[in-house]
Amino acid sequence: RGVKQDMRKGYPEGKTFVWWGFSSCTSKLSVLQNEQFLGTAGPRTLFTIQCDSGKDIRKYSFFQAEDEILLPAARQFKVVACLSQGADLYMIQLKEIQPQFPLIEMVTKSSPTPTPAPAPAPAPPKPIPIPVPAPPKPIPIPVPAPPKPIPIPVPAPTPTPSKGRNILKQLIDIV
Repeated sequence: RGVKQDMRKGYPEGKTFVWWGFSSCTSKLSVLQNEQFLGTAGPRTLFTIQCDSGKDIRKYSFFQAEDEILLPAARQFKVVACLSQGADLYMIQLKEIQPQFPLIEMVTKSSPTPTPAPAPAPAPPKPIPIPVPAPPKPIPIPVPAPPKPIPIPVPAPTPTPSKGRNILKQLIDIV
């Protein structure tokens, strides 16, 4: 595994640490010369890793010539040694160690173990009756009766002589 930084301060000799993420590595040193990985100039750190949990994934990789090895997540390592190679190239030697308490369980290629019969599905929960209150009874609202008409006495019109003449004149004009 190559990193384009000087990583010596973070990995002193004797330090034990956990790499929590998956790590892509290679078994072919020539791959590291690619600028995408370690490159050939500037501060660089080459990790040499002795481990048992790495998985060869080259037959699943698009770039099969990279001889990619995938280190699983949550692997514990110990720094064995550090070496300055000159020209800003540093080498850190790591060895995988087994933690006192496993951080994750590894999947192995052993023969499949018989799968226990699935437990019967639990019965669906019984519905809990919830009392629904009866709708409220309507409350009668008294509606007032319409008011009774009040008779208002109106005096009868009294004919006046001038009005009568006008009416008579209009009748004559019509005939």
